[in-house]
Amino acid sequence: MRTIVSNHELLPKGLHLENLSVETGRVSIHVASGASGARCPLCGRDPSRAHSRYSRTVSGLPWHGISVTFQVSARRLFCDGASCERLIFCERLPEIAVRARKTGRLDEASDRPAKS
Repeated sequence: MRTIVSNHELLPKGLHLENLSVETGRVSIHVASGASGARCPLCGRDPSRAHSRYSRTVSGLPWHGISVTFQVSARRLFCDGASCERLIFCERLPEIAVRARKTGRLDEASDRPAKS
């Protein structure tokens, strides 16, 4: 029996699956942001233009002893606010990681004391 699962059931809101790579001992999940709610972190203005994209690697919780990494493609955007000091900013992806190289779930698991 085969079960079909939608992207929205597996990935955080605002991300869509681009590629899934399974190798010996490692799973790489390539995702891109499709969120429309990015705002300038300084002035709060909605961007009207995209600048570029960049990719970052984020480690996730292991799955049955197999390493899991996310290759995240995020957008850089122009802030068009005339009085804003920030000319270019990157969209925030709090569902994956904020200024970190690991997911929130992995960070929480690392902070928990080991069971004795």
